[in-house]
Amino acid sequence: MPNMTDPEEGDQMTVDYVGIGEAAKILALSRTSIQKLVDSGQLAAVKTTGGHRRILRESIEELKYYREHFIKLG
Repeated sequence: MPNMTDPEEGDQMTVDYVGIGEAAKILALSRTSIQKLVDSGQLAAVKTTGGHRRILRESIEELKYYREHFIKLG
């Protein structure tokens, strides 16, 4: 997990990333759907030097909240 420092506060805050498999479990979606959400910019992610995607957990939680509260299925 990378750490970032807030330049104004000087405090360290932890930025939490998860892999595609974990994101898929959290959102109850396929790995392919997660990849498409990343590619479309709907989930914030970075690529490792090895080419793996790491998705910002906060981005996942925001999408999960939106889906639970604003999208009505059926």
